Amino acid sequence: MILLMVVLGVDNIDGGARNDQINVSNDADFISLASPETIDGGAGTDTLSFTEDASITVSNTDLHNLKNIEIIEFDGNAAVQNITLDDSFLYKQWINIH
Repeated sequence: MILLMVVLGVDNIDGGARNDQINVSNDADFISLASPETIDGGAGTDTLSFTEDASITVSNTDLHNLKNIEIIEFDGNAAVQNITLDDSFLYKQWINIH
């Protein structure tokens, strides 16, 4: 498994052929950008994990440039962690949300 981190600014992450864990420890680095992050998990079983211990809401537009991610996790200890998706996103992806 390869561990990758999303950091401040627009990231372009390509996970490659292995199982990848892509962690977002500060949701503002991911969701408050003028353009969405580009994350391609590549082959393997890839996980996008939001690990911040704060309330978080991720919308469909925040995930616009997400490809080949099989699992989205909310691993923080916050009381409120939401994800909002629409049909256009679900049609494009096959994802397990934990």
